[in-house]
Amino acid sequence: MKDNSFRAVDDMGMAVSGNYSLDADGNAKFEIIHKGASPEVEVIDVIIMLQGDELTIKFPDTGEVEKYKRER
Repeated sequence: MKDNSFRAVDDMGMAVSGNYSLDADGNAKFEIIHKGASPEVEVIDVIIMLQGDELTIKFPDTGEVEKYKRER
């Protein structure tokens, strides 16, 4: 979304939403909103790739890859 908010379904089928920002060093900050709970904030160094309706996040330090699909 153009306002830096997101809604997606993670690779385990869980719907997530929140806001994101990128700093000058390439770190991503995700504020993930869970119903009935305080927002979860994560600041991470990642490589972000967007292709069509799929967002791929790669963690350079571990090689872990997470994939998300746009919620429709």
